[in-house]
Amino acid sequence: MRGKKKLLIGIGLVTIIVAFLFQSIRSGQNAIQVINDIIPGVTSFEKENSQYTVFAGYDEEKKIIGYGVITRAAGYAGPITVITGVKDDKIQKIKVLEQTETPWFFQRVISQGFLDVFKGKKIDEPFQINEDIDEIAGATITSQGITSAVRKGAHWIAENKMGVVIQKEKENLLKIEDFILVAIYCLVLTGITKRINKLRPLTLFLSFIFLGIWQSSPITFANITTILTGNAPAIFEKLNWHLLVSGTMLLTIIIGRNFYCNWMCPFGAIQEGFFRLAKFDYKQPYNLVRKAKLIIVPLVWFALVLGLLLNNPSISSYEPFSALFNLQANKAQWLLMPFVLFVGVFIYRFWCQFFCPVGLTLSLLSKTKGVIRQWYVIIKAKATFLSQ
Repeated sequence: MRGKKKLLIGIGLVTIIVAFLFQSIRSGQNAIQVINDIIPGVTSFEKENSQYTVFAGYDEEKKIIGYGVITRAAGYAGPITVITGVKDDKIQKIKVLEQTETPWFFQRVISQGFLDVFKGKKIDEPFQINEDIDEIAGATITSQGITSAVRKGAHWIAENKMGVVIQKEKENLLKIEDFILVAIYCLVLTGITKRINKLRPLTLFLSFIFLGIWQSSPITFANITTILTGNAPAIFEKLNWHLLVSGTMLLTIIIGRNFYCNWMCPFGAIQEGFFRLAKFDYKQPYNLVRKAKLIIVPLVWFALVLGLLLNNPSISSYEPFSALFNLQANKAQWLLMPFVLFVGVFIYRFWCQFFCPVGLTLSLLSKTKGVIRQWYVIIKAKATFLSQ
């Protein structure tokens, strides 16, 4: 039995490694086709690698007729790579080269013609959401990501190729959301280290309001997969994202405990709230529960491999969180969300116990501290033995 378990673990690890390798091999697009698409009439081009990748497009008489600049900005699930075509002092066309957004969010942006909004705009315009660019309702973060990428490219061409001075607004690195999240962390760590369990209902309530209602951004498996695939946004572009996702993962390793699920998860909070209000005294059969909890392992494995193979972390996120907090989800998630909440009335934290990929990942990370400590003891013992 133990041999079969090791075999299954080995097969699972190998498939994940193969999926990682497959994900790293991406098929590029033909550069001349892309340049022709965004700047019609280009017959040849020269590539320039500076701060950004820039293409100077030439006509048959070898005259520059425009530029294409490739830039990236943070989206919802990872960076969005955009190429912006510029002719004279106006944007001709933009094209998204790579993105890892949730499919239905990105499709909403495309279907509503968001990319066409930039056509004809001067390259020195501010390109700010809700100022000169209207966002797409229900896909705000994706809209912001595309806009930010276009702004970077257009302004760089304006300043470096056309001598236009851009008046840039100074942005504050720290925002109120960052301070609130840090404050919640402090309450959680105080409750855990001082063993003040009475703080737990408070931190769950605050997290439900902040992460669930206000931010609509609890940690999802897509966030974790985004880090694993190297698609995490730049820290200074999405500091709050890193404080939540990277910060939670790092703190979990440091303190050796999965604190997020028990003290901060807004979906866990609402499940627990319904269960305690209902007050059903249902005793779960131990053996059945123990076996049922094994379902989560192949689920998480399949979700991770699928996200890697398709190079889209968002696909790996099967949680019903977006249906509850964003009111945006696919059909499966819309069906899953009410089912989970209903069953959760009878079974304590039903989703958390049997299906949550974030909980499994953080629980595995929490064991890292113990493993590191064991290795440290072994290495220290061997070093002491050899020195004698």
